[in-house]
Amino acid sequence: MVGEIVYPCTLDFPDGRFPELCRVVDLGSEEASVVALSLDHALKSDPAWSPDGTTLAWVQSGGIYVRDLWSTFIKNPVRIATGSEPSWSANGRFLAYTTAGGDVDVVDEAGKRPRRLIGNAAEPSWSSLGQVAFVRGASIWRVSATGKSPRSLGPGTDPSWAPSGKLIAFSYRGDIWTMNANGGSRRQLTQTADVDETKPSWAAGGKEVAFEGAPSGGGPVVLYVDKLGHGISAIQVGSSEYDSPFAATGVSWQHVRMIVPTISDKRPYVTVRDGYGHRFSTIPAGAYDYAYVDHSRRRGFAWSLGLSGHVGGPTIKYTGTDWPGVARDEAYGYLGVLKPRKVTFWDFAHKNVRGSFRVVDRP
Repeated sequence: MVGEIVYPCTLDFPDGRFPELCRVVDLGSEEASVVALSLDHALKSDPAWSPDGTTLAWVQSGGIYVRDLWSTFIKNPVRIATGSEPSWSANGRFLAYTTAGGDVDVVDEAGKRPRRLIGNAAEPSWSSLGQVAFVRGASIWRVSATGKSPRSLGPGTDPSWAPSGKLIAFSYRGDIWTMNANGGSRRQLTQTADVDETKPSWAAGGKEVAFEGAPSGGGPVVLYVDKLGHGISAIQVGSSEYDSPFAATGVSWQHVRMIVPTISDKRPYVTVRDGYGHRFSTIPAGAYDYAYVDHSRRRGFAWSLGLSGHVGGPTIKYTGTDWPGVARDEAYGYLGVLKPRKVTFWDFAHKNVRGSFRVVDRP
């Protein structure tokens, strides 16, 4: 699992227990770690990562705030609207949100150019293909980004589009379900009579869904990850010394992806693949994890990725022995943010091992 999950929590500090936004990192480890995103002790809810994984929106004191977390100098939060339940457009330039009057409006990332998307609606979720899912009454609907052609998709709440724009995860009768973009092929992912599951959020690869689980009889809310019906695991987010139960609603999974440079067996030829082994030459801008896989006899040496805007460090090492396969979890390197441009990369130990790919604003 890659990327960071953000959710509202309460943490213990020397001067007492206060609400925060928590970042769950190291998702692939046996016990994920929790880091407070801010230290202002203000109650926040409805976190939403931008599609490129660089900016976070949330709700605080009745307003929607955004904050760029990947600039060289982290900027202060900016209030852009009054409302709740923000959802980013695919290009990261606009947000749909629920107004205090029970409508869905759209505003740009600077809080300008507000417009009404659709009335009598809530819980918007913007797809990568330009559709917006929302809730009206106890049903999920779909509408175009211009507010035209609304269509009912059936009962449910908490809609969340998969990165492909072809599936919607949602909550129905206390369980997590999925359906296609037209409301068909409904599939129940969870079946737990004693846990009320809500607020699904997709991983970047579209193969995992995180959600909240609240025990029906009371007790702390737990963060879960479902591999699309093939196994549910609770994310351990602390211990008795460092407790982090939910303070408010909302889960958002950062859309961090993988870049995997691979070298052929017979000659120093580099290809670039995603985290599932698919080759590409053009990728969308955003936040990525970097890994190196050497299929030649030189397997295992450190490899430097020459990317501007990297965060954490430039050198990574692959320790696995197979690709693709379970060993790929060991290939996670450092996190970096790619902006639209042509990127060249190279192996500092072997001058002939080099390549390039183009980062574009849209896939």
